[in-house]
Amino acid sequence: MKILFPIDGLQTATSTAASTYLISRRWESGTKIKVIAVVKPHESLLAMFGKFGQSVEREQFLYQYGLSCSGYTAELQKELPHCEVTFELLEGDPADMILQEAENWKSDLIILGSHDRQSLKRRLLGGVSHAVSSHANCPVMIAKHPLHDEPHEISPRMTRVLVPCDGSHSSIAALKWIAQLHWHEETEVVFLAVIDHVQDKYAKEADPQKATDIMFLWQERRQHLQKSLTELAEHLEKVSELKHIDVKIIAGDPREAIVKYANEWRADLIVIGSHGHTRLSMLFLGSVAQAVVTHAHCAVEVIKTCQDDEIVALQNSYLESQEYDADEVKEDLNEVRPMDNLHIPPTGMM
Repeated sequence: MKILFPIDGLQTATSTAASTYLISRRWESGTKIKVIAVVKPHESLLAMFGKFGQSVEREQFLYQYGLSCSGYTAELQKELPHCEVTFELLEGDPADMILQEAENWKSDLIILGSHDRQSLKRRLLGGVSHAVSSHANCPVMIAKHPLHDEPHEISPRMTRVLVPCDGSHSSIAALKWIAQLHWHEETEVVFLAVIDHVQDKYAKEADPQKATDIMFLWQERRQHLQKSLTELAEHLEKVSELKHIDVKIIAGDPREAIVKYANEWRADLIVIGSHGHTRLSMLFLGSVAQAVVTHAHCAVEVIKTCQDDEIVALQNSYLESQEYDADEVKEDLNEVRPMDNLHIPPTGMM
């Protein structure tokens, strides 16, 4: 596996949170981790004047900055002796350079920090995290530094993993992703499905028979969803290192329900699929992934998929049936191999 790890060169809460998550995860021996620091061109020019009016040559500034980051990289290598950690200093727009480097290096995962929602002066802030998670061609993990008023303490070991599922190609990609990774033995996973509230439709229907049909179909769909997700959970326990998988189905707006459940369950990580732009506003992911990345208190991994005609057809079919084909998904999961057929070219989150 090849992990791209952008840092800001400073021991801020942002870099510390991302570093802690990186060090605490179980990575396969031989995993390559490339640390990069991106300096904006105007920062290099301003550095020529230095502090207190002292002149500092641009080359000297870049050298000192790179030296600091190299020291940080060396410490990271000591913490992860089974991995190969390297460093490179880049100059340009942070988001553009991270995306470009991820593409050129063929990264399998990008790990970066998000802001703590209080500071607006750090290099790797929400704008960069948003741009990278929206446009990267590989999974992106956004680590967040908990605030003093967070609803619970986040464990960097990530032993509570929430995976929103809606039966789409995107959510299946998320399942494939977690199936191939190494996890701590005590890791718990919850497959979470969010369905619409039936009460409003039921209450608005004047015809008693139609109202009964609405309730019956809703209950039938919920039962089928529970059965299908349970079968998927049992299958995933057989083909992966995950041995504690539960299924939850709740009603509400996915944008709010996922974050709320994550807080209540004290999740350490949310793994969510995301597709490209679409006119189908009812689709679970995309804009939902955007909302989860923005509002979740814990780390979020975004797994990207494309939005071609075939997938649109599958998603249209899903919207009509609201059902899983558990056997087909199992067959798909059976084909999972480390880093094989994982990255499907994306078009970004909604």
